[in-house]
Amino acid sequence: MFQAKGLFRADLDAEAEAAWFAALWDGLQVHALYGKGEAIPEQLLHALDTLVADGVPAARRAQAFVTGS
Repeated sequence: MFQAKGLFRADLDAEAEAAWFAALWDGLQVHALYGKGEAIPEQLLHALDTLVADGVPAARRAQAFVTGS
């Protein structure tokens, strides 16, 4: 969906990245349970930024991630 709209890089394997992101999310939740989750929002934003296509303005990224459009 985000690749088709030009938000995510076209060179990515969407299924592999989705699996990677789900694993990252699970791991960060475990860290949070052990009281080591202070940086979770920053880590998730960094991970999402690695997927975003070049030239997509920050405001457009934020809107897409929040609304899914």
